[in-house]
Amino acid sequence: MKITIENCNNIDSGTIEIEPNKLNIKYANNGTGKSSIANSIKAFATNDQEKKNMLIPYKYMGKATKPNSNVTGIDDIHTVEIFDDKYVNQFLFQKDKES
Repeated sequence: MKITIENCNNIDSGTIEIEPNKLNIKYANNGTGKSSIANSIKAFATNDQEKKNMLIPYKYMGKATKPNSNVTGIDDIHTVEIFDDKYVNQFLFQKDKES
């Protein structure tokens, strides 16, 4: 499945390939846009307008005219799980319960 992302955070335009119904792992250096890609796909797949509004490209912050963010190629995606630091800290590194 080919997904196109436009005007989302630090991404002007790009495409990414994912395999439907499989765990897709994207590995790259910090600051390369992995989280922007994941958050963009999730915002548009779940039609979360609040999260879509947070995808304004960084270079347009504070400017009156901003391009619309857009993600295409996700018509069959309705749920997205992002296994990032927030997920790890929330679900995997739980403090032991004291007895």
